[in-house]
Amino acid sequence: MHDPREKEQFFDAWLALTQGTAPLGNSVQLPALTGSMLPVIPRGAILSIKPSTCKNCAVGQVVIYREDQVKLVAHRLLLRIGWGSWQWLFQKGDNNPTGRWIRSRDVVGLVTHIQLSADGSDPVSRAPTELASRREAWRSLMGHLGNKLLVGPRSARKWIKRIFLGPAHNMDGDQP
Repeated sequence: MHDPREKEQFFDAWLALTQGTAPLGNSVQLPALTGSMLPVIPRGAILSIKPSTCKNCAVGQVVIYREDQVKLVAHRLLLRIGWGSWQWLFQKGDNNPTGRWIRSRDVVGLVTHIQLSADGSDPVSRAPTELASRREAWRSLMGHLGNKLLVGPRSARKWIKRIFLGPAHNMDGDQP
């Protein structure tokens, strides 16, 4: 990304997505800056993003959402709840240990294509398939829930022991 024109195009695309002025239906391209979606989206990959609202996204798809009004994040949509225009989405990066809830109005696009290298030297490019996306969403959601369910009881057990037995009576050998 040394070409000033390319940098300008990326900036214009980022600006249009963060401000909600990107025309729906026209794809824009932006680089992946972090490894939160590894191994599916490596750092430096070029993402083709179709500006879209939450109405067009499905569980398993990689969505682009606004965070703090200036940051764009690409994470997988794992769960969707709500009624009518009131929607909450649970998203998580494939390489992140936990996910979090976002508002539907923060979704600005969908990843439609991934080019693995910015300079075109790697001819491999791919479009996420629906089946693979849904499978990865299910695996990621189960992993997240498993982490939460396992951490909760351990923490609760330690807390109860501290309250009722005091720090000197630690049966598990854990440090108080």
